[in-house]
Amino acid sequence: MSDERATHRIVVFSGKGGVGKTTIAVNLAYSLAQRGMRVGLLDADITGPNVPQMTGINEPPRHKGERLLPHEREGVKVVSLASLLPPDAPVIWRGPLRSKALEQLLDETDWGDLDVLVTDLPPGTGDEVLTMAQKASPQLAIVVTTPQEVALLDARRAVNFARKLEIPTIGLVENMSGLVCPHCGETIDLFGRGSGMREALQRGVLFLGAVPLDPAARRAGDEGTPIVINDPTSPVALCIRAVAGRIEQALEMATPTGGAPEPYSDTVIERIRNPQNLGTLSKPDARGIVHGWCGDTMEIQLRLNAGRIVEARFQTDGCGPTAACGSMITSLAIGRSIEEANRITPEQLIEHLGGLPAESAHCARLAVDTLQEAAASWSGDENGQ
Repeated sequence: MSDERATHRIVVFSGKGGVGKTTIAVNLAYSLAQRGMRVGLLDADITGPNVPQMTGINEPPRHKGERLLPHEREGVKVVSLASLLPPDAPVIWRGPLRSKALEQLLDETDWGDLDVLVTDLPPGTGDEVLTMAQKASPQLAIVVTTPQEVALLDARRAVNFARKLEIPTIGLVENMSGLVCPHCGETIDLFGRGSGMREALQRGVLFLGAVPLDPAARRAGDEGTPIVINDPTSPVALCIRAVAGRIEQALEMATPTGGAPEPYSDTVIERIRNPQNLGTLSKPDARGIVHGWCGDTMEIQLRLNAGRIVEARFQTDGCGPTAACGSMITSLAIGRSIEEANRITPEQLIEHLGGLPAESAHCARLAVDTLQEAAASWSGDENGQ
């Protein structure tokens, strides 16, 4: 495939199997298509090519001369090795043959013009992953993990693998981030939550968002209709669509515009890597949650004593600059009264951070709005009374 046929190229992989990588890849492809992009989806997971099942494709592929024509579903062009094999046939091929087959899928498919090609890679960091990652020349690598430490260990390897390949932008998605109860709709911390964001911040990569576990998403995949199509207002679909929004923003920032991107200050970088005040308080006196227009969400919790803020914590599912803003504004709030904290402006926050690129200035607005929301929730009682 010639590079000019796909403006942007994304690879989705994981350090280990069983983290829902393909479910994320499929639903992200359809979410990007819903945003008006021309999308191709290449199922390169040769160990378990499940994309046709999840997209409702059960017919053999078509050809145009020696070129393979993708199937198309809901505006997404799909190619998978599974479509070329008999049903239930195992792929018992040695490494070189597997890599060659994947190269042919990429090079001999008539994709047409695409805005983005999403490639679902096999789990791990083996030969096939290396071959496809090098061949596709991606601008963005998405590492899918779950919140458990055993999965994060492999996610770290995947992040380092992407860095070795010099993929320009690396993002992390925390999948199975809580379980959406099918009976009451509440979220249960089945495997924990928040570890993916902390890992991304510590590794200095983008945190693209968290996606809960929902039985409805599993049913939708089994029935051949991605959850973002089947139930676009479900919690899982909304989270995946928010991730797609952040991916679109990351791709736009990675596109050459004739000048070098504005760098982050040392303070911003330090706050991204080591975010102070990240976490929650037991029985906070005040709490605010704000959903930003960019798709990021921030929560700030406060504890007061004698009318002054003595502790402040924040959480966010957003990007690195959002985390830096949450970290700085909670630091600025400590020691101030509610009225004084309310007077912190986005401009002051940006000044304390040593500046922010123009495309990240909205992150400061989100942090200020969240602090003001927390301040407004204070009833005058203290110490969780």
